[in-house]
Amino acid sequence: MFVENISHLSHLKTLAHKMVKEFKNPQLVLLQGALGSGKSQTVRFMCEALGCSEVHSPAFTLINTYEGGITHIDLYRLNNPKDLESTGFWDVFAHSHLVFIEWADLLEESLPAWPTLFLNLEMSPAGQRFLKWKWS
Repeated sequence: MFVENISHLSHLKTLAHKMVKEFKNPQLVLLQGALGSGKSQTVRFMCEALGCSEVHSPAFTLINTYEGGITHIDLYRLNNPKDLESTGFWDVFAHSHLVFIEWADLLEESLPAWPTLFLNLEMSPAGQRFLKWKWS
């Protein structure tokens, strides 16, 4: 596991752009962290590095798709993992080559066996931000 102290937003952007260079096809990116820790911002930076012009948090829509076969999912408002069946969640894996999932820890079911980047954004009581990640 790798850990970085994120002292400034530009530091997060630099790390995100470096990580994208290591992406496989297909690639799964699972993000965890408290509200406001930077999950959606990290996805924005990664998508920006891939040429996406507009990236919005799917907090209310659950699933956003972007050009180039990229899907961004936010499970924060998911009441029951069984509700995924009616959202088209599982279809995403047949049509995308890069899938970002925020609040992935809320999933109870197994995800496809894609190469996976696990990201955990943490905030200390003093307001420091840390990014922890591992590849599998």
